[in-house]
Amino acid sequence: DLIPNLDHILDDNLDRYPADLRDNPHRRRMMLQGAVAEAGKRAQMNYKAAIPQFYFGREGAEPGRIQLLLPLCFETPTRADLALVVEREERAYRAFTVLPLDLAYKNARLIAKPATEWLPAAEPGEEAA
Repeated sequence: DLIPNLDHILDDNLDRYPADLRDNPHRRRMMLQGAVAEAGKRAQMNYKAAIPQFYFGREGAEPGRIQLLLPLCFETPTRADLALVVEREERAYRAFTVLPLDLAYKNARLIAKPATEWLPAAEPGEEAA
């Protein structure tokens, strides 16, 4: 099971969401719930959709650990808008936050070169990570 901490994901880091979702909390919640469900299905169908990242912990107060990144697609199913950060707990995966794709790529490449299916190095015309 994939259990998102919706309140934290929705309210924190609002600036990471696409502009059309920032001003409409209800629409943002509905879009996020649908995108999380689709991301979970996508990872079940293809394990490569879940890209590992290393989380260093908060300023050394907690140990670092491996987390997984899943694509959140709001506009089209072939292009991720954000990366959902999930972590294994007992019998489920818990989602804690979302990351912009450039930060997700930087974190993921600490472990291995990420699959470029949904997490590319940079969009054309943008600075490479």
